Amino acid sequence: MSQTKKAKKSWATLPLTRVSTIMRSSPHVRDVSEDATVLAAKGAEMFLAFLASKAYEKSDDKTHLDYKHIADAVERDSQLAFLKDIIPQKITVRQYRQLLQETEHDKQTVLESNECEQNDSEEE
Repeated sequence: MSQTKKAKKSWATLPLTRVSTIMRSSPHVRDVSEDATVLAAKGAEMFLAFLASKAYEKSDDKTHLDYKHIADAVERDSQLAFLKDIIPQKITVRQYRQLLQETEHDKQTVLESNECEQNDSEEE
């Protein structure tokens, strides 16, 4: 193995072949250079370290991190707001059912409101 390949492999700790495979999985990408793979892997590592440090700051238990700690960090930190849909707060089944009922109630209210507006406009 050449000296530059060894240096690139030691620079990133994520498996470069997997990173390359993920990058190539996009339909818009035909080929990925080795340098791009190394940089993407290093960027992903740095992002994961940032996410873990934010979650650690927010956790009460400093011995381990759970999903809850990461979700809390995403919820509270504006830099991580783009992850809110991907890493949501966990909810119980009871809470989910309540949200579902509220959504159905809201939809019904909107439909009734629209019907009233249509009836009013037809009468005029």
